[in-house]
Amino acid sequence: MGAEAMNEVVMRVEGLSKKFARSLKRAMLYGLGDIARASLIPRRHRSPCLAARLADASHVSSHGQPAREGKRGQAEGRGRQPVPRPESDCLRPSEFWALRDVSFELRRGECLGLIGPNGAGKSTLFSILSGIYDPTFGRVAIRGRLQALIALGAGFHPMLSGRENIYVNAAVFGLTSREINRLMDRIIEFSELGEFIDAPIKTYSSGMLVRLGFSVAAHLDPDILLVDEILAVGDSRFQLKCLNHMRRLVDAGKAQMLVSHYMHNIQGLCERAIWLYKGRIVAMGDTFDVTQRYLASAARAAVRAPTRTSQTADSMAYPVVITSVRMRDRSGAVLDRVTVPTAVELEIGYHAAVPLENLRFYVTLIHRADDLRVFDANMLEEGIGVRCRAGANLLRVFFPGFAVKPGTYLWHIGARDASGLVALCGGFCTRPFTVERRRAGRGDTPDTLRQVEGITGAKVSIEHTWLFDD
Repeated sequence: MGAEAMNEVVMRVEGLSKKFARSLKRAMLYGLGDIARASLIPRRHRSPCLAARLADASHVSSHGQPAREGKRGQAEGRGRQPVPRPESDCLRPSEFWALRDVSFELRRGECLGLIGPNGAGKSTLFSILSGIYDPTFGRVAIRGRLQALIALGAGFHPMLSGRENIYVNAAVFGLTSREINRLMDRIIEFSELGEFIDAPIKTYSSGMLVRLGFSVAAHLDPDILLVDEILAVGDSRFQLKCLNHMRRLVDAGKAQMLVSHYMHNIQGLCERAIWLYKGRIVAMGDTFDVTQRYLASAARAAVRAPTRTSQTADSMAYPVVITSVRMRDRSGAVLDRVTVPTAVELEIGYHAAVPLENLRFYVTLIHRADDLRVFDANMLEEGIGVRCRAGANLLRVFFPGFAVKPGTYLWHIGARDASGLVALCGGFCTRPFTVERRRAGRGDTPDTLRQVEGITGAKVSIEHTWLFDD
């Protein structure tokens, strides 16, 4: 796919705002009042607030036209034309803004991460993008077919079998019977549900629902895939399988948005990220820059309120937040690429909400191309524990012989309790870095050395010497 096609904008969100009422009774009274005003007040005399509320309630644009759907679910402009924003917030008692002035673009072949504490507006944004809600203000323009994984079992009928639900979902998406039959075996194979595919899904566990939901969504060939936090429900092996499939979709030019509280998923999949807080965009840009700002903010909040239980900040569910990871050479200089063989020191900065005893860190080096765990350093296996104070702390791990093969790698760092069973940290993935090899003795370089299937391609090089008989 050409560079021009990859730069194509498939989703444009402009000034998106959404308002809700905390009280259902008040919301119903407000609705009745708005209907009465609409019947009595001519359109030209209505206030912008009233016009926006009426448009929101009727699910049509400000011009009175419903969102147009193209062939086979291809949205040609889902959402409303921009409703003029009033100068005031137009909030009545019990009302609040779930989203406020959210604008961004999503391009073909891009995975955009969405992070923020619980209640930040992430699920509301996905609900608007998928057509469940209309915005109070703003507009969403979508080019292509969109598929969303927002809630467990969403779009499934509990009395139908998994196979029947595949047919229903694919038909709603616009596929013909022939296309559905062609995809059926691939969907069932990916879900790994086996004989349970013909059982009613009301008998499925949450993990089985995730398997079915993701398998259907990912194989319907959507141009845009929205994935909420539901992948956290499945087992780790299936999560990895889903993440790898999402990477393949991005490589094939599909656009994706991912919501996750696990920063290593966001950092591993997304090129850009958006940080939402109380419905507003705090930061948007490079994934690693945004996630590090988010983690640092969560760490500062945890230190300011170490005894407060977490209700809004997902990162506060863990008492330890990793804020920075740097690689240094023997002289202390920061490395952004490594030339092997050499010595490497990994410097880990972290915040602890409370003093902790026997904190067990683990560090894993991952080969980015195939998600292979190359090696790890694990305090649990080594019988080492760290005592840390509340606030900022620093940890270093030294590798005197960093002898991995050339390629692109990243570090994954986490922490557990003394038993190793309780996660004390949500995990952290570094920005990918490149490993190069020093020039070989006969003028060969890593680019000219032959790679032969079966005898090359290992990731670790142990120091060795070849000995020859005279």
